[in-house]
Amino acid sequence: MGLLENYLLQRLFSFGKTQRVLLVGDIIGEISNPAFFDRISSVAAKYGMSPRYLQKLFVQYTGMPPKLYAKVQRFQQSLKLIQRKEASLTSITYECGYFDQSHFIREFKSFAGVTPSGYAANLGAFTLESASIRRIKIYEEAGADGIFLPCISKE
Repeated sequence: MGLLENYLLQRLFSFGKTQRVLLVGDIIGEISNPAFFDRISSVAAKYGMSPRYLQKLFVQYTGMPPKLYAKVQRFQQSLKLIQRKEASLTSITYECGYFDQSHFIREFKSFAGVTPSGYAANLGAFTLESASIRRIKIYEEAGADGIFLPCISKE
C-alpha cells in the first residue's frame, strides 16, 4: 500500500499546469452537473487529494472556492427554473439540491437580494442592465479578498 500511495502522491504533485487545469475542468464539470449533490470532501477523495488541496487548486484557477462555485451553479439553475414558470418553488427547491425551503430562500436572497417568490412575482421588473454588484467574501486563508457577482435588483 505504501508504494502505491507514494506513486500516486508523486504523480499528483508532478502534474504540470496543463494537467492541473484539466483536473480543475473535470471537477467544474462534475460540480456543474445539475444532479451534483455530493460533498466537496467526497469530490476531493474521488480525485485522490485532500479537501484543502482541492480548495487551494480551485481558488488558484477559478478565483473562488469549490463550495461557493457549487452555490452559484445551484442559484443559476434555480433562476432558470423559476423563469420557465413550469414548476412550483417547492419542487425547484429540491430539484436544485437545497435541503429545505428555508435554505433555498436564504441562499437565493443572499445572491439576488429578494426571495424566490418575490423574484417570480416580479420577473418583468428585474433586468440584467439594472443589476447591482454584490461583494461576497470568500475564505481569508484562500488569499483572496473577495469576488464580485451580479445581483439582480429592481430598477
